[in-house]
Amino acid sequence: MSNVYLRNAFDTDPSIYLGRFVPAAATELDEGSAMPLTCSAHVKYRFIEGGGVKFTEHMNVTAELAARIGVPAVASASGSAGRSREVKVEYVLTGKMVAEIPDPIAFEECCKSRPDQCTDRFIGEFLQGTGAVYRQAESHAEVSGSGTNPTNGVSGSGAASRTASWTQAIEFPNPVYFAFKITQTPNNRATSSCGAWVDAPPVEPGHVFVVGSSREAKTERAARERALRNAQFKAFMSLGPVAQVGTDGNVTNQAEVQAAQQWAMGVQPLEICVEVVRGGKAPRYLGRVLGKLPAFVRGTVPPSAPVGSTPPTIDPEIFAPEPADDDTSSAEPGAESFE
Repeated sequence: MSNVYLRNAFDTDPSIYLGRFVPAAATELDEGSAMPLTCSAHVKYRFIEGGGVKFTEHMNVTAELAARIGVPAVASASGSAGRSREVKVEYVLTGKMVAEIPDPIAFEECCKSRPDQCTDRFIGEFLQGTGAVYRQAESHAEVSGSGTNPTNGVSGSGAASRTASWTQAIEFPNPVYFAFKITQTPNNRATSSCGAWVDAPPVEPGHVFVVGSSREAKTERAARERALRNAQFKAFMSLGPVAQVGTDGNVTNQAEVQAAQQWAMGVQPLEICVEVVRGGKAPRYLGRVLGKLPAFVRGTVPPSAPVGSTPPTIDPEIFAPEPADDDTSSAEPGAESFE
């Protein structure tokens, strides 16, 4: 799931909620429980056309909405309920109501001088569109087990399986605001609003989990793509020294290097999160991706790796050059190098 939350009730004007602050450490996020604090006055909004783009996303839902539409409450592998309530939403984006801070300095000063009137997160965006909400047809969903992350030693619980079948629970044929996103408060962020997986990724024996992140990007698409390339690069680097250089300066185990690069290409994104890190007329976005891979076996190419494809080409600095202002182009594999 991303940092997108389905609303408990859809309507055509949620502007009174934009800029409201989320209570610190809150995990059950609902715009109705967000707080209109003094510093909220510095947050304005504008409408951006959605262009009719079709999306399919997994979104978080509150316990209240989950109960109403029959979403199963899935416990984690350790037996506790966490970020396990989710729905699948297929929608056509008709527009977005986006937070805008006309005077960032005044907003920052407000948060610094009155910390009780400014938390680390606020409601920064509402999505408008048409579509349908689907819940899992089964009465339960599978979760992966606990174990130790091979890349960093962090222990944790796995994520809910998304192989289940789905049944329609809500339909919205006319344009309404149906979901919202959380934005981190500049210079007052305790951690990422994407979720606990950013700092403590899940674990599963026999698998590797990596968290990739982008630098600030001009579009959400660029932020997502760069975060995924970063995850691929981190997966490759997690193997340690792979290439063996002979006395003549040539790599003596090209097949092993090729297998490692193909393995890294097989990163499966479990979570994709894009945060607005700078508002205004020229917003900037930060992307994060939680990726999963089967443990690498030296000398072999895992079945999930795209055998025969060109290895991903990821710059050692991880990030691609800034895109053009319109950001219509996307960096393709082959433009950079693992080396």
